[in-house]
Parts: sequence; C-alpha cells; structure tokens
Amino acid sequence: MNLETTTEKTKGVMNSTEDLPCISLIIPFEPKMKRKNDLDSAITVAVAQAEKDLMKNYPEEKALPVIKKLRRLIKNFNYAGRNKSIAIFVSPQIEKIYYFNYDFSMNAKNN
Repeated sequence: MNLETTTEKTKGVMNSTEDLPCISLIIPFEPKMKRKNDLDSAITVAVAQAEKDLMKNYPEEKALPVIKKLRRLIKNFNYAGRNKSIAIFVSPQIEKIYYFNYDFSMNAKNN
C-alpha cells in the first residue's frame, strides 16, 4: 500500500513569524475493497510516522497539541462511503479529513 506522509513548517494563519507544525496525510482508503483491520493498520503506520517526524522537528509543547488533534480526528473515520482515498490535514488551527473518489495510489504508480 502506497502511503504519503509529510510534516511541514508553516506560517501561522494570522501572519505569525513563528513556525507551526502541520501534518498532511494522503492514504489509499477503500473500505468496500479492503478489510477494516488492513485500513486501520495503514492509518496507524502513517500516523506513527507523522508523530515521529513532529517530535523530531518541534519542541514537545508545539508537537503534542497537533498529535492529540490527529489522534482524535482519526477516531471518527467514515468507513461507510465509497471513497478510494483520504487526505488528513492537521495544524494548530485546522483539523480536517477529506474523502475522495479518486485512487491517489494508482496515480502514483503510473507516474
């Protein structure tokens, strides 16, 4: 399974000069085609890598609030849809999951 994980330093939404942690995950996600345990495992691997990257690149007081948001967000996945991929974005200001009917892993294999 192809997973893309990035953590980035970003400027704050309010034009802050402070670097803030940000997590972006794009994960192939087809609940109708794969077992829930396999999907959970893929998500766990991606989240663990993102958490490791944050803790390596940021002080604990900046990284932990974003990690807590990410963990809370992934508990509310919608397994009922016909989605093929998900994108997860988390920062101190934003937490969002997008569900796509597009298989990003297939696109990555063809490039």
